[in-house]
Amino acid sequence: MARIFISYSNQDRDIRSDLAQKLSSFGHFVIDDQPILDPASNFDEGLSKAMREADGSLFLLTQNSVHSRYVMKEWRSADQMRVSEGKFLIRIVAEKTELPSFVQQIQYLKLEDPRLLDKIQEVILRAVPGKKPVTSTPPAERPGVPPVEPTKKPASEPKKRVKVQARQEAPQCY
Repeated sequence: MARIFISYSNQDRDIRSDLAQKLSSFGHFVIDDQPILDPASNFDEGLSKAMREADGSLFLLTQNSVHSRYVMKEWRSADQMRVSEGKFLIRIVAEKTELPSFVQQIQYLKLEDPRLLDKIQEVILRAVPGKKPVTSTPPAERPGVPPVEPTKKPASEPKKRVKVQARQEAPQCY
């Protein structure tokens, strides 16, 4: 579905891994940051490339990350890409995180929200048109999901042409 870059503090690697696994189960591709963090690689170059290749960025804001100069640098880059390239930018705040004043004034999602993944999915579907959810298991093989039979139109029914006008909207930011 969407290629996602996750920005986080290294101290929050477990939270990031859990979130990445859940996003992957929805069919998203979470960009692996291990090659970027390799001491033999150029960190800034690798980071820029990963963010350019992503459809958007997700920021995990915790007590650790709001004090990280790297996370704040990634935030500025992602915000520029949101404005100039229409990439999505989602901010997720962990419980008990004291937010800087500039973060308090913007929209964000809460990590503890039971509907967090649904909300992320909604933002991505609006921001990345044409991307459809992908699952590794066909619907017929998923428990509780009945197989969908394709419907056939009668041969005598003429095809209708519908003119659709595209709406340009400003990229959503959460």
